[in-house]
Amino acid sequence: MRQYVISGVSGGLGLALAGELIKRGQKNIVGLYNQNKPNLDIELLQADLSADSNIAEKLNPLVTGDEIIFVHLAGLSLNATFKKLKTEQARLQYQVNVLSGLNIVQTLWPKMVEKKFGRIVFISSVVAHAPVFGTIGYSMTKAAMEAATRSLATEGAKDGIYAYCIASGYTEYGLINQVPKEFQDVLKKQIPLRRFGTAVEFTDTIDYLCNTPYMNGQTLHLNGGLYLG
Repeated sequence: MRQYVISGVSGGLGLALAGELIKRGQKNIVGLYNQNKPNLDIELLQADLSADSNIAEKLNPLVTGDEIIFVHLAGLSLNATFKKLKTEQARLQYQVNVLSGLNIVQTLWPKMVEKKFGRIVFISSVVAHAPVFGTIGYSMTKAAMEAATRSLATEGAKDGIYAYCIASGYTEYGLINQVPKEFQDVLKKQIPLRRFGTAVEFTDTIDYLCNTPYMNGQTLHLNGGLYLG
């Protein structure tokens, strides 16, 4: 039985991804959210990933699948230039974007080893490769996430545990909808495909990664051609 564990389902791409999986008949999903409980017919777990040290105690009883797929979508972006970036801002982004994901992986790892199957998908960002002014705190966490992915892939391979990153470009969800339409149009003109990504495309990519056993440790760029790495 395949089971998804998805962090960041309160809104944005996480909510859209969970919804798309449900449409495809996948009901065995554990969704982690912070404050805003989503309207999803799945197992939901409230967790403050900026501080929650009891994640294992909360998550372990809910994870019962033979094939566990973890997708880390929870993220925090606090925009600031380097000279204005406060240490606490950098630390908080690193905790939510990187360490919380690794904490969840540590919780799931023994179960994955036992079942000889595990898939770990971290959602990185195009800004780890094509920096945007004022995003140093965020972009360095995504670069760290990609480095961690390569190490996890190396350590987990012998036990059937594979790790990947998807370096995301702009999508139709979340904060982009707070951006004025005129600026959205400017952003789209910078993308060769002239549009933002969809949950269908992310779900298809995750499905491809998790069902391609010879793929391991890679970062796939899903950005409509915005960055050609």
